[in-house]
Amino acid sequence: DITNGKVIKTFKGHTNDVNSVAFSPDGKYVLSGSWDETLKLWDIATSKEIQTFKGHPYWVSSVAFSPDEKHVLSGGPDHTLKLWDITTGKEIKTFRGHTNWVNSVTFSPDGKYALSGSRGGTIKMWDIVTGKEIKTFKGNAKGVSSVAFSPNGKYVLSGSDDRTLKLWDISTGKEIKTFWGHAKSVYSVAFSPDGKYALSGSWDHTLRLWDITIGKEIKTFRGH
Repeated sequence: DITNGKVIKTFKGHTNDVNSVAFSPDGKYVLSGSWDETLKLWDIATSKEIQTFKGHPYWVSSVAFSPDEKHVLSGGPDHTLKLWDITTGKEIKTFRGHTNWVNSVTFSPDGKYALSGSRGGTIKMWDIVTGKEIKTFKGNAKGVSSVAFSPNGKYVLSGSDDRTLKLWDISTGKEIKTFWGHAKSVYSVAFSPDGKYALSGSWDHTLRLWDITIGKEIKTFRGH
């Protein structure tokens, strides 16, 4: 509970560490990815496991729900992304093209595309229907730990082990801006709902809020 900081529910079923979690768009379900090589779908009301997705030969690094909640996406150190059917639990498609671990995956706001960031430093955008790679974003000096689509679907944000965040233009595939300030790897990034700000979390123990337009840090949150 955000108000009092107390645990409301616990979801038990994985046999190893959980690496990634996501809420469904309607807030009724939770998706988790684990070192036990599975994804699991959970019902929030009952805390029960609804579906288990098996297919990755190694752990699952990142998970995401499609906007229409019909599919889920996962990525892992097998260099692939996988698209799954929520109802049947079956793998629909495997996206191949990365040459290193896939650290982060997400859907575009319209659900037509997938985005992935890899330990090799590349970001790739994929067509969900055909499974084909549409674009590769190159510019990070080290691995990409986190990626996000802007709410309007026109931009991509990435966080990297090179200590930067980068803003990319989807139409051209080019880097628009680089945000400097973190002292260590940037492990997590997100857009604000209005797309005007970016938030980043780093191994330097801080969160930082950035103005997307000017590329400057507005605030640093310390406490971790």
